[in-house]
Amino acid sequence: MDLMKLRFVAAGVLVVGAGAGLYALTRPNKVADKPVEAVDLQTQKAEKKKKEFLEAAAKYREMRALRNQKAEAPKNEVPTQVTNLRAIDRAVLDRLQRPAPEKDTLDVMPRDLAKVDLGVVTDNLTGKQEVRRVYLDLNRDGRRDEDWIVQGTEIKRRASPLDGPRGVEEEYKLEADGWALVKGTGAAAMQEPVARKPPPAPVELRDLDRRILGVVTQPPSFEGRINRDFASGQPARVQLVKNHRKTAIERVQIDFDRDEEWDELWFVRGKEVSRSVSPEDDGNYSERFALKNGKWQHM
Repeated sequence: MDLMKLRFVAAGVLVVGAGAGLYALTRPNKVADKPVEAVDLQTQKAEKKKKEFLEAAAKYREMRALRNQKAEAPKNEVPTQVTNLRAIDRAVLDRLQRPAPEKDTLDVMPRDLAKVDLGVVTDNLTGKQEVRRVYLDLNRDGRRDEDWIVQGTEIKRRASPLDGPRGVEEEYKLEADGWALVKGTGAAAMQEPVARKPPPAPVELRDLDRRILGVVTQPPSFEGRINRDFASGQPARVQLVKNHRKTAIERVQIDFDRDEEWDELWFVRGKEVSRSVSPEDDGNYSERFALKNGKWQHM
């Protein structure tokens, strides 16, 4: 191959002789040029992504700067509300300094207005009994008004206001100089034990009560387990229910207006008779009585 042919080959042109003429063959490009429209579209997408990224970065820097400003801003701290110890607190704390009883103990201060119960557990490491809970019933009405949690020298107190709605609970923590309020308004901080209200006066028996009592105190005379309408023909419907052995009447149900809702439920256990009453005739038996000395005594 002569020098001229080499130059043509290097340039991508091959000269071929055919007959009396010379013909040049060119090698096509391997990659075709992209259309102008496609190039412009790709550029626009790239510019859009770049813009979105820059906007997000600027927003992030702005939020971070605001957080730093809030962190560096001086805080207006509210001073912790601390109340002095009550006499009952000092008495309970003094009791906690003594050896713990062997088991849970009820009413450790029987002469006090408040009823104080101790919850005792056995320490897994030492095997010794420790008081971990203290329950206070400040007016001896059967409801615990305060619950103390004892963990070594740390004592927390949960209290419900005596005059407030049930379920409202405040939290305190024992400090060196008194109770520090943790949660709530502090309404229960200084509530003191009070004498229990005297029970309401006994309620006299009604004529229907005497008639029913005359039946439930005797062996049942009806067949089957249930007498569905003992007072048939009367305004009130009275249902008597025997026990499983069918040897005695154990339950009485009264529907005064025959609306298929029981107004009263009686429970008979031998000589003991109790009565639950739904004042609104809605199935909520909020009043309870016990038969004592021929009268209904509030429970």
